[in-house]
Amino acid sequence: MIPENDHEFIDKALKHYDQESTSNKDQVDDSSDKELSLLNKVSDELSNMSIPTSKKSKEQSWSEIYGKINSETVKQAEASFIDMLFSPKYMKKVAAIAGVFVGLYAMWFFLSGIQNVTPSDGTLEYTFPDGSTVFLKKGSNIRYLKSGFDGNVYLNGHAQFHLNAVHEGGVSYEVKTDRSIILADAGSIFDVRDDSYLYHITNIGRPLVQVRTPHQDEATSNILLKKGNSLKTKSAELGDVLQGDLTHINWPKGHFIYHEVPLSMVLFDFENQFGVKVVHSLPELSNKVFSGSFKDENINTALSDLTKDLALNFRLEGESVILSDINN
Repeated sequence: MIPENDHEFIDKALKHYDQESTSNKDQVDDSSDKELSLLNKVSDELSNMSIPTSKKSKEQSWSEIYGKINSETVKQAEASFIDMLFSPKYMKKVAAIAGVFVGLYAMWFFLSGIQNVTPSDGTLEYTFPDGSTVFLKKGSNIRYLKSGFDGNVYLNGHAQFHLNAVHEGGVSYEVKTDRSIILADAGSIFDVRDDSYLYHITNIGRPLVQVRTPHQDEATSNILLKKGNSLKTKSAELGDVLQGDLTHINWPKGHFIYHEVPLSMVLFDFENQFGVKVVHSLPELSNKVFSGSFKDENINTALSDLTKDLALNFRLEGESVILSDINN
């Protein structure tokens, strides 16, 4: 390598610097031109845009913004609440709470709502809230509202009502059965049976007891039953008024007397009164009509009275009474 003198070296360096400077200047100019062009475009776009004008004040605008925010918040809250209501977990909670309330209501209803009276053995003498009494056969049932007792009673079976007079605190009664509605003033006494065997009502006391039925036309659906008169039928219709023997009303005293009634009904009464089961294999007894009586005293005596006119034998086996044909 041949050494250069100082002047040559300096000249080369200056020349190289001039070339680099020129090159850099060209690059800067190109870059500046591009940036300037972009800025000019942005400026032109901005110049062509206009700021929206509004007659609303700043406060009104912010109020609208807050309103929209609150509206969206409420919608979201409502949607969340509805989703929660119908979620399986929430529905289970609601069902559990509802079950508790239903149980409490049922408990209140049965404790303070309907009084249900059913004899557990033999004949029951029961006193109503107004002091009136009723005799009820086993296998029968009465119901009434305990709260605010007003004389409305529902009967299924056989009962004899002895209503207190007004001066004794008695009220008028409305006794509903399957076949009839019985309207009786305070002081009335009447005997009524309404079951699958028979409908039989007898006015024992006051001059009139009113009997209505929904099973007949209007002309015959309202009957005024005089003292000592009866209505007796096996059908839904009440039939004609009867006058005659009233010995059948003595059953509250333990003397059961029957006049031309189904034998199956008599056996049903006998079973309930003595707490036994009557057993037989005699199909002819199912349609037999019976007239006779028995007393609620000794069961053997009662069976003798019951079977003497039926040509039947009987024997007791525990709590069963077995009937058989006297000729066998």
